[in-house]
Amino acid sequence: MCDSMVKAKDVFENEIAQEIKDCDEQEIRIIADTVKALKATVSGQDFWIKNGQ
Repeated sequence: MCDSMVKAKDVFENEIAQEIKDCDEQEIRIIADTVKALKATVSGQDFWIKNGQ
């Protein structure tokens, strides 16, 4: 199962890379800031507690 999770991560990373490959500098900066904020939110314990996980 752990191996499939690693492979799934690669798939999602590739999907993200495909989505942003044609972004200009301003778009990629906005996306990077958004990803950082989103990661901080979902990495926080409060997010999972509030969402019943």
